Amino acid sequence: TRKATQFFSSGSEHDSGRMAHKIMPGPDGEPVIVQHDPDREPPLWLLAAAPAAAVSLALFLSARADIFGMFSDEFELRNGGWPCPYCLKVNKAGEEICKTCGAKRPEGAYLMANREPDQKQ
Repeated sequence: TRKATQFFSSGSEHDSGRMAHKIMPGPDGEPVIVQHDPDREPPLWLLAAAPAAAVSLALFLSARADIFGMFSDEFELRNGGWPCPYCLKVNKAGEEICKTCGAKRPEGAYLMANREPDQKQ
């Protein structure tokens, strides 16, 4: 108990006034008094930003197939590909049947491939 008394004494040469003390359970289950240094804790902004960063990362990882698929679909459409009217899968220009649902290529699907780049529909 003498060490605990010295530990709590104010104005000691080791106590800068910034240290707090807390009681934690020791290895044998008995309470132990330990120093608590606020400089070793993470800043509050990090505690607030960490959940937002985790949610943002989860949203990005769950939507990455859609994001990258959007760019590949645009590439296929520019090269004469056609969107299936039933499942909306973008198929390659040379395909006559949708690989996803098996529907036949519609008649108007050639319009996008045959138009000039500077013309508007």
